[in-house]
Amino acid sequence: MKVKIIKTGCLLVLMMSLLTGCQQNSHEQQSGITKSMTQSKPIEQVKVEDLERPQVIQSVLDDEEKPQLSCLQLSGVCSGRLGQKASIRPYANNVYFNATVGLIGTPFEVTVGNDVKEPLVTVTYRAEELRGVPEKNIKVFHVYEKSQIYSSVEDITMDTGTHTVSFVPKENGLYLLVDIYAYGSARGWAVSEYAYESDKTSYESDWERMSDTGDIMKLTDKEWVRANAPEFHVSTAEQLASVVYYSNVIGGSLHIYLEDDIDLKEYSWVPMGWYNINGETVSTIIHFDGQGHTIDNMTMNLPKQAEVGLTGNVVGLTVENLTMRNASVSGLRDVGMLGGQCNGTKIFTNLTISGRVQGDRESTAALVGWGGGTECVCENCELDITVNGQKESYLTANEKTRQLFSDDSLITLSINEQGQVQRTELSDTGNYKNLSWVIRKDGKQLLRRGADHELTIPAWVWEKNFEKGKTYTISMEVYSSSVHGYIDCSNTLTFNL
Repeated sequence: MKVKIIKTGCLLVLMMSLLTGCQQNSHEQQSGITKSMTQSKPIEQVKVEDLERPQVIQSVLDDEEKPQLSCLQLSGVCSGRLGQKASIRPYANNVYFNATVGLIGTPFEVTVGNDVKEPLVTVTYRAEELRGVPEKNIKVFHVYEKSQIYSSVEDITMDTGTHTVSFVPKENGLYLLVDIYAYGSARGWAVSEYAYESDKTSYESDWERMSDTGDIMKLTDKEWVRANAPEFHVSTAEQLASVVYYSNVIGGSLHIYLEDDIDLKEYSWVPMGWYNINGETVSTIIHFDGQGHTIDNMTMNLPKQAEVGLTGNVVGLTVENLTMRNASVSGLRDVGMLGGQCNGTKIFTNLTISGRVQGDRESTAALVGWGGGTECVCENCELDITVNGQKESYLTANEKTRQLFSDDSLITLSINEQGQVQRTELSDTGNYKNLSWVIRKDGKQLLRRGADHELTIPAWVWEKNFEKGKTYTISMEVYSSSVHGYIDCSNTLTFNL
């Protein structure tokens, strides 16, 4: 046993000697290499981040409300990361640009740093979502956001094979794609070469994408709509639903004549007339003649939707010769039995209406939620309507605001030595805006004219609009930011022309 231990110890000593010799030789070789390297010129090291190279950043779009665009891409040459020196992203913050006539998809913002070379924007669109717009009609505009000036981007490359539009962004800022025919026609441009036939009933509209449509689309007959628009003689719930569809997708000026009584008890109903600032604008004027017939059990339960009533958002509204029984209308704000919002003509005659209205207290009333602009005319109407659980006597929310918060001491009207109607200054301009003259005859408003920069009514206004020898009343109104509505702000003056 001891011999084995001694032999083992000798072996260990021999191995240690050999290892030491190897380390010495290795050290000498390394020293020689190190010496040789220190005598030659050092090699300069370059980081990959410091090299200029082509790069791409992109933003993939999957917007159910605006499905026309699928991808935004920005390419360029720079050192470092392109994403730190440039950006491209959808821009949905400003509602003004999202309501541009002929807008395709959503606007987008492009930012390119000064050290980025050869920048190129490529927008991919979904051809099947263009809603009838020919691909050749797609143009690009740069928008100066503060001035709201649109500038055409002339040098664009259209590839209908890949469905892309490319251009060099010469300025940072907001860009958008438009249908040049719709955009140019709205501005009176000569764009006849881009004209095309468009049938909005052949594709899913913004209204269908963005709103609760209730049972309307289950009942709508598009063939009947095409055959009868824009004058509708309605006898059934299906035909009335078809009118709702048309008013929200096509719009324009509609005349509706009820030819029979209609019971809507089985259906979830929605308003006629729709406007969405993030989508297409549908401006509608509705003349609804019930011809002595009745609509029973109209029910709208839309607690998350604004502008709710028989009509939603319309420019002008006339309803006559109609009975509505057991109607129930519920919405978020701007809620009324006959209209959610109407800033134009509101004429209601020969009506018998019973039912319930539910919505925000400040913008909900018996007939029209928000009804600014012109006064509401209601003649020979029998109303039994509760608003938010209480019997309501105000026809519009504006009327309620006016009666509760008007202050005739803000401005004094008088007739000066020259026989002109004149006013005093409005002292508190911080809380008030849109000061206007209001001229009436026999209690009916004949003229509403901005007065922010007028202390007297110009003579030509009288000469152009009114008859000599007649008597008129003049007062003033102003928008109050504290109560979110228009109020009377002066005494009422009687003026003989």
